[in-house]
Amino acid sequence: MADLCEAAVELVREAGWAEHDVTRVALAIGEAVANAVEHGGGDEVLVEFDADARRLAVRVADGGPGLAPERLDRAALPDDPAATCGRGLFILQHVTDDVDVDASGALRFIIRPTG
Repeated sequence: MADLCEAAVELVREAGWAEHDVTRVALAIGEAVANAVEHGGGDEVLVEFDADARRLAVRVADGGPGLAPERLDRAALPDDPAATCGRGLFILQHVTDDVDVDASGALRFIIRPTG
């Protein structure tokens, strides 16, 4: 996963993105891949991304049954503030510009640079 994050980070840095946006990219990809590994149920995780100066588009598929779109509607912080998990989708909604689920259940998101 580290190599994948580094590749995406390098792409957006080369495109001239500001460092705070580069951090959003690393956080979003890390959360999406961690969720796929932990909750996906498949044998492998496939991550596709494409970046330019205006946006980074990412798709994460895990080979499992897929993420139900309504899970994004219910994403929230856990009731227990000391909980060690349960924040992934909430974080993704707050560090990306758009997040959704495609017809196969793969998670997709877009990040646009802010400055």
